[in-house]
Amino acid sequence: MSYAGIILVIVITAYLIRKNKRQDKPIEPIEPIEPPKPAEPPSLKLPESPKLKDGEIVTVIKDGIEVKGKVKIIPAGLQIFDANGNLKLDLTKRLPKVCGTMELKDTGEFHIPDRYVNNKLWYYIVSAPDSKDPQHLSIIRISDDGKSIIWRDISSKASVLWGVY
Repeated sequence: MSYAGIILVIVITAYLIRKNKRQDKPIEPIEPIEPPKPAEPPSLKLPESPKLKDGEIVTVIKDGIEVKGKVKIIPAGLQIFDANGNLKLDLTKRLPKVCGTMELKDTGEFHIPDRYVNNKLWYYIVSAPDSKDPQHLSIIRISDDGKSIIWRDISSKASVLWGVY
C-alpha cells in the first residue's frame, strides 16, 4: 500500500504541474512595428528667374550671337513673330479649341455650329488632296465672315482638323 500511496502522490503532483503549465497566462501586448519612413527626396533648388519689367532692354546670347530686345510680359499664351518682329499669331487672349475633323471632297461648305458663333474659326489640313493636274489647285479657305470653311475642286479626299479660338 505504501507504494500505491507514493504513486498516487506522484500522479497528483504531475497532474498539478501539467495543469499549472496549461493555465492561460495573460498575453503581453506586442508593440506595433512602425513601417520605415520613406526617404525624403533630395531637395531640388531651381534657379530663380530674373525679375524683369515690361519694356526693359535685355541681351540674349544664342549660339554665340548677341541679340538685344525689349521684354514683353504676357500673363499666359503663345505669340509667334516673323523674322522682322511682326506678330503673326497671338494666343494670349483666347486659347484654341479643337472641335472636330472633316473629310472634304468635290465642292462644299461647312458652317460652324451656333454655339461657336462668337469665336474665330481655324482649320488645319491633316491630309492634303491629291492633284492630278499641276495647273489645278484645290482651294480650302475660311469664308469672309469667318463662320464657315469653304472648299472647291477637291478631286480626292482631304482630311481637315477644325476648331475655334
